[in-house]
Amino acid sequence: MGIREDYRGAAAALTLSADLTAGDLTFSVSGDTSGWPTGGAGRPFTITIDRGKASEEKVLCSTLTPTAVAVSLRGYDGTSDANHTAGASVEHTGPSATKMDDVDGHVYDTTRDDHPQYILTSGERGFSGVDQIVDLPVSIGGTANQPGSANTLARSDHVHAIASQGISDSDMFTPQVVPPAALQDSSISRQKLVAGSVDDTLLAAAAVITAKIADSAVTPAKTAKIPAVRLYDSTPNAIPHNTPTILSGSTPRITTPTRCTHRR
Repeated sequence: MGIREDYRGAAAALTLSADLTAGDLTFSVSGDTSGWPTGGAGRPFTITIDRGKASEEKVLCSTLTPTAVAVSLRGYDGTSDANHTAGASVEHTGPSATKMDDVDGHVYDTTRDDHPQYILTSGERGFSGVDQIVDLPVSIGGTANQPGSANTLARSDHVHAIASQGISDSDMFTPQVVPPAALQDSSISRQKLVAGSVDDTLLAAAAVITAKIADSAVTPAKTAKIPAVRLYDSTPNAIPHNTPTILSGSTPRITTPTRCTHRR
């Protein structure tokens, strides 16, 4: 992108104080320059000498102090560097065709990168302190209910995966953490209970009560592979050495063996 130029709307017409030869980079003007740009803040301005004549020339000027003009470029904006006589008209004109073409390109040329202070959608230049911008939805691991720590700016539709041990016991039983719909009939299938996912420590004494086991919820097929030790009561000697028995029938049940009464 080109440099920013200086424009003023109340610049009166001036004249050359002396002849100006092609190649000269300084000249003086006569007239009221109070409304003219001065080139402050490094912003050049455009003038036209002999406008409408065969010798018309546009000049890109750097400063005006107060009647002396310093030139940045002669023969500017498609005109030719030429000789001019004293008294030739000097006008502040603009914006030039060069400037307008630059502005047009800035607006419509999407390949230009005129503002390095802005981020790029390609992810090549992100925010300060951010390594990259995730352009597509991705799975981002983390700990449930904890702030993230990655230097990645993600889209609003990214997905947070739940890592192993990501939800603690206290989080699991917080209201609405596990919605009721997730625990409906048949919501937990054999495929969801992988080997070792439910162990002795997770099934504490009285963890499963009668109210939680509906009619026909436990069938012979479901209990066939449960070791007998899992079916004992945790109270010592509550069930003697006899092994609990799964009875077949329309209503599966677990029977408690009677105590051994033999005497020696």
